Amino acid sequence: MKKFIRIGVDLAKNYFQVHALESENGRAVTRKLKRSKMHEFFSQIEPCLIGMEACGSAHYWGRELKAMGQRSAADAPGLHQAVCQARQERCSRRGRNLRSDVAARNALRADQEPGAASDVDAA
Repeated sequence: MKKFIRIGVDLAKNYFQVHALESENGRAVTRKLKRSKMHEFFSQIEPCLIGMEACGSAHYWGRELKAMGQRSAADAPGLHQAVCQARQERCSRRGRNLRSDVAARNALRADQEPGAASDVDAA
C-alpha cells in the first residue's frame, strides 16, 4: 500500500486530477483518473486526509472515501473560485498546468488552514 500525508482532488465530470504528497518536503504524485478508477486508486493507499472543493459530487465522494477509511475535507466554493482566477491570471503568463495547481491547493489547504476546510459530512 502506498502512503501519502495529504491528497488534493480536483473533481470534474469524467476525469479527476489527483495530487498526492508523500511527505512535507517529499515529492508529489499527480494522476489523472477516470471516474471508474477512483475507487481502485483510493483502496490501494493507506488512509490520509483528502481535500476537495465543496460541491454536490464532493459530498458524494466524501461519503465514498469515508466508507474506504479515508478522511475528507471540503473547501468553500467561493474561495476556490477567487483563488483559481488569481492563479489562472498568473499561470497563463507562465504556461503552467492549472489542473495540478488546483489539486495541490486542495491538498495543502485541507491540512494547513483549520478554518478554511471543513469535514464533508458536517454539511
